[in-house]
Amino acid sequence: MIMGLVVHSVWNVRAPFALPPNIWRWGLPILLACWLLCPFIVSGYAPFWRRLAEMPAKQRAFDAEVVFLKDQPGPAICESLLRCYDANKPYVYDPFNTNRLLLFNKLDAAGLLIAIRKHRYGAIQLHAPVESFKRPSDRFPDTILDAIARYYLLSVQDPDCVIYVPRSDGSGQIPPAIANAVSPSK
Repeated sequence: MIMGLVVHSVWNVRAPFALPPNIWRWGLPILLACWLLCPFIVSGYAPFWRRLAEMPAKQRAFDAEVVFLKDQPGPAICESLLRCYDANKPYVYDPFNTNRLLLFNKLDAAGLLIAIRKHRYGAIQLHAPVESFKRPSDRFPDTILDAIARYYLLSVQDPDCVIYVPRSDGSGQIPPAIANAVSPSK
């Protein structure tokens, strides 16, 4: 908005020195518009167009992950809150804020650990496999990551997303906590 006011002022003011007046009227807006091209020149055109071309494939992968999460019974923990929201999963865990509360002893991790151990979550979505997390993580405490690795099985793995589902109890049955969470309408 400020640039628009500057351009308007330059458009209406006469040039203070002996240059053709149209240079100020057309030159300044063209000069300002050239600055918009700097990101393209600096980074090159290829990465921009390549990323733009990759967007439909990334959207299809995102949609498939959301459908997979939606098909899992019960609540889910998602590092990407948008995936859980699109899958109509309740808001359970915010990785950034909950980890801060755990670090400052304002929240106890025992409840979350018990819920993970008892398979109360139908799925746990992370951006990368548990093994690849740098420890200590700024998203999940080490105890939570260890519990996920122990009680959940990697089921979906994409470059931007992994989804863990509860390990079966040996009989191939879904754990009772998840079976009870399934609504009768399904």
